[in-house]
Amino acid sequence: MLVTLWIALVAAVLAGSLWWTLAGRHQATPWVVEGYALGGPAAVSLHDASMEKFNNEGFVPAGAMWRVKDGTWHDDGDRSCLKNMPNTRQHVRMGIIENRGPGGGRWAVVWIECLD
Repeated sequence: MLVTLWIALVAAVLAGSLWWTLAGRHQATPWVVEGYALGGPAAVSLHDASMEKFNNEGFVPAGAMWRVKDGTWHDDGDRSCLKNMPNTRQHVRMGIIENRGPGGGRWAVVWIECLD
């Protein structure tokens, strides 16, 4: 009886570990969304988004990595490739994850690519 219980416990732990590893539940995989940003480096709204759930949503990209048109990635300072022209649409691609932490907004921007 004790051996059967031990085998069942080990099998359950192994199955759980396998599911955790294969399903990737321990990693945040961002949604890759393309659209047009309005705003500036501090806050943007996304329009004509490639995923409907992010259309007309607002984002705070502070701290996100960013890539300029020539392909160079940056993660320094609070400046980004987003232009500070609130009334001009800028073509972007963003990596977005759901923010479940305390005090955060609904979405978190992981990276931004400025496409124009």
